[in-house]
Amino acid sequence: MAAEFAHIWTKRQASSNKRDFRQRLANGMYGQESECCTIIQAVWRGLCARGNLAANVHASIEVGRVHRGNLCRLRAFQEKSDRRTHEAAALLDVHATQLQRLFRAFYSRQYMQNFAARKAYLVSVLEQGTRLKTRLSHCHGLQVVAGLDEFAKNRHCTFARIVQDMHYLTSTKSISGIFYNTHAPSPKVMGVNLECHLSMGTKDLLRLRTFPQHHQTQFHVHAKEVQASSPIHTHRALQFCFGKESGSQ
Repeated sequence: MAAEFAHIWTKRQASSNKRDFRQRLANGMYGQESECCTIIQAVWRGLCARGNLAANVHASIEVGRVHRGNLCRLRAFQEKSDRRTHEAAALLDVHATQLQRLFRAFYSRQYMQNFAARKAYLVSVLEQGTRLKTRLSHCHGLQVVAGLDEFAKNRHCTFARIVQDMHYLTSTKSISGIFYNTHAPSPKVMGVNLECHLSMGTKDLLRLRTFPQHHQTQFHVHAKEVQASSPIHTHRALQFCFGKESGSQ
C-alpha cells in the first residue's frame, strides 16, 4: 500500500498535466461537438417527423375512405327508401283512380240525370253571383267616395291650419299683403283667391281664440285721501274731507 501511494505521489504532476491537456482539448472541441450534436438532432427529428407524417397520411386516407363509404351507403339507403315510397304511392294512386272510375260509373248508372233542374241550378248560381258582384261594386263605390271625402276634409283642415299660421300675410287697410296685387291676377287655391283664404283663416283664428276680459276697476275714495286721477273726484273728495273736518271741529 505504501509503495502504491508513493508511486501515485511521484506521478501526481504527470496525471495533473494529462488531465489539464484533456480538459483543454475538450474545451477546444466543444464548438465542433455542439455543431455535430445539432446536426444529429436535426436529422433525427426530421426522420421522426417524416415517419409520423407517413403514418398520419395513411391514417387520414383510411379515415376518409371509411367516411366516404359510410356516406355512400347512407345515400344509397335513402334513395332506395324514397324509391320504395314513391312506388307504393304510385300503386295506391292507380288503385284509387280505378276505384273512383268504377264508383263514378256505378253512381252515374244509378242516378237519373235531370237536365232541367241542372240548368235551373246553374242559372240560380249565376244570378246569385251577379247580385253579389253588384253589391260588392256598390260597397266599393261607397268606400271610394267616403275615402275621397275624408281625404278632402283632411286636406281642407290642413290648408286651414297652414293659412292660420300665415295670418301675418293678410292685407290691412294701410298695407297690402304680398298676395294682393292690383296689377296682376292673384293666385288661387281651390278656385278662391289666396287673399280670401288668408282673411277667412284670420277670422277663424280670432273667433276661436279666447281673449281675457278686462273688468273696470272700482276706486273707493277714503275720507282723507285725494284722488288726482279725475278733477271731479278730486273736488268731491275735497268737499267731503273739509266738510267732515269742519263738522268734527
